[in-house]
Amino acid sequence: MRNLAVAVGCCVLLSSVPARADEAKGESKVPAYIGTGVTAAFLLTSVVSYFEYQSALKERRDKVGAQREDWYAAADSAERWRTIGIFSVGATIIAGGITGYLWTRTEKAPQHFHVTADPDGASAWLSGSF
Repeated sequence: MRNLAVAVGCCVLLSSVPARADEAKGESKVPAYIGTGVTAAFLLTSVVSYFEYQSALKERRDKVGAQREDWYAAADSAERWRTIGIFSVGATIIAGGITGYLWTRTEKAPQHFHVTADPDGASAWLSGSF
């Protein structure tokens, strides 16, 4: 679990660094792709943890009487998968928000700059969406 937290921290740190491939084309989409991958990984972890949690609950339900130690082991497994699931769902929501922000950063509206010179002086026009 600690390795997963370190990996996510590194991915978030790398995805927040502006990486410019070309000034004329806007910002690079690499951080957005990294964010999408991290979000997908958290989503997959959430789905897997849900099914593992349900499996552990079913296993715990099947243990009775003399299988007390097995029942406690299944209960611990269910609690562990429940915790992983809650963390994964929260991380998926946060990573999805960050990924959405990173994708909006890559879509830059075109801007146009025009300079017109005439005998009396010059004029400059900057147009586009800001």
